[in-house]
Amino acid sequence: MYSQFDPYAANVNAIKGYFKNKKVMALGIMYILSIPVVIAMTVIFAVTLAGQVNDIASLNFSGTYMEELGRGVFTAVTNTMIGFMVVPIAVSLVISFLRALGNIKMYRRSRSEAGSPRSGATILFVLAIIDLASVVLPCLLMIPGIAILLMGSSSTEFREALNSSGINNTQLIISMALVGVLMVFVIIYSVMQLRFYNSVRMSMRSVELRSSGAGAFGVMNIIYSIIIAAAAVLSAITAFTTTEILGAEAVTFNILAIVEMLISLISYILLAAIALGYKKYINNMKFGYSGAGHQAVDNAEYPPAREPEPIKPQLQKPEFDMQKNPYTDLFASIKAPEEGIKLPKAEKESFEDLFDAPAEPEDDALAENAPDEPEITAAPVCPECGSAVPEGSVFCNHCGKKL
Repeated sequence: MYSQFDPYAANVNAIKGYFKNKKVMALGIMYILSIPVVIAMTVIFAVTLAGQVNDIASLNFSGTYMEELGRGVFTAVTNTMIGFMVVPIAVSLVISFLRALGNIKMYRRSRSEAGSPRSGATILFVLAIIDLASVVLPCLLMIPGIAILLMGSSSTEFREALNSSGINNTQLIISMALVGVLMVFVIIYSVMQLRFYNSVRMSMRSVELRSSGAGAFGVMNIIYSIIIAAAAVLSAITAFTTTEILGAEAVTFNILAIVEMLISLISYILLAAIALGYKKYINNMKFGYSGAGHQAVDNAEYPPAREPEPIKPQLQKPEFDMQKNPYTDLFASIKAPEEGIKLPKAEKESFEDLFDAPAEPEDDALAENAPDEPEITAAPVCPECGSAVPEGSVFCNHCGKKL
């Protein structure tokens, strides 16, 4: 049966050939493991802060503004602040769950023969859009505040406030520059993440395999991994050296924070491996084969690239001397024997011998089977004048001579 080649189905098979890698499943598991850790950290933080608020509210603030404000108002404001802190944490938990769902769906659909990882790629693409929006909007809100700080740094009152806090103008500028660099880095990271998942999604909807943003996204995940590893080391040092100062609850919170950092570290390493591996995979598919998606890889993680063909040497036309016979030297090298070559002389045959030659056996057989031909006799002529006369005539009709 004739089956026409479908480039869309071939590209889907190519994407499935890569995302059935176990690293994709491991990344989804890391996102799931981070959820209970973050919940435990949030609970410890909220309970600790609420206990401290109740302790402060139960104190006797006679003669101070706290008594005028009232314990109830102070408690309500503090609890509201705790609620505002819990909401973004809950949103981040939902996003972590959706990330895990997207990666697991891509892995399971890629392992299935009839499935397609499009739904998982779409989930991750939408989450990348949400990440970009959640990063860009706060950064835009921070820009006016940074501008106000920089403009106010020239006033005398602002300098006196900085000096009283132990911060000089140079340290402020350096801090603002670091904050700006961090903002730019986070925005670029979110953009590269969006481009990476969009290229995966569009590769399954077009005839061209794409890998835009994959390389940069992988490199930036490596940078994130280094930063988180350094932060985890510092947190571990703080947690185990300040046990008496912080208390048991704070130490537990720091240990959970270290565990969360390790999970994030593994997640960023897996993201870097997946993005950089995808870049290499697509390059092999594009340049290692004839056309995008024309070869689906089902068993190998990375298809072998086609080896370059050796360059064939160009043959040059031989140059001949038109004044010289090219075969002269060849025949001149052949030496005839000294006595020469004697050939037998052929016997000459005359023209009559060709007709008098004995017939071949086949001619004799044909002659025997041939029918008898009638004998042809010559007509009588007059001996005097040579004219032809009818047979049986007594006198010549021409000259009258008696025959």
